[in-house]
Amino acid sequence: AQRQVEVAPWRSDPMVAFLPPGWEAPERIAPEWLAQRALIATRSGTQMHRLTAAWFGQAGLQPRVRVELGFPVAIKGLVAAGYGAAVLPLERADDTALHAKMQWRHLDPPLVRHMGLVHRHLELLDRATREVLGVLEEFSESAMGAQADSYAIEK
Repeated sequence: AQRQVEVAPWRSDPMVAFLPPGWEAPERIAPEWLAQRALIATRSGTQMHRLTAAWFGQAGLQPRVRVELGFPVAIKGLVAAGYGAAVLPLERADDTALHAKMQWRHLDPPLVRHMGLVHRHLELLDRATREVLGVLEEFSESAMGAQADSYAIEK
């Protein structure tokens, strides 16, 4: 039987700690350090929540979260306002004006969010869906190339 869908790697974004502007923080953020701070998290049940919980869990930690939200931009707004820290993906299309209002640091150990595209075979897709896949490809890791590498290692 022929597979009905295609699955292709799309992007891998490093997860980083976003921190309020006034916090003094080490160069790299360990789970033990972050677990002792006020935390803002993505809503439970999401991929990012599971990734973050597993990152803390590997260190034997289950930190208490101050607030859970479903929108990373809202979370970053709370971080910029000094309400707490968050672990979120460092995306190349992020709002740099918002990033200027907070700090970010790489995690130690590192954590990466992998994403893929799942769709029916191309020949079975209508034109509009193929167009959407084409636009998504423009934001793929391979299309972003050097820009992604330079942004991710900026710190």
